[in-house]
Amino acid sequence: MNKPVRAIMLDEAKEAYEKLNAIIGEQLAQGTTSSDEIQLLNSIKQKL
Repeated sequence: MNKPVRAIMLDEAKEAYEKLNAIIGEQLAQGTTSSDEIQLLNSIKQKL
């Protein structure tokens, strides 16, 4: 059974997450579908 959780990203964590999203946006625009950054973001989203 999964419990609902709430994650709050502050300061550096929030900045790093936003930067990661920007990097992935650029990669997707260039047609990249698999990279370390994409894999990292998918892992973060899965845990959240």
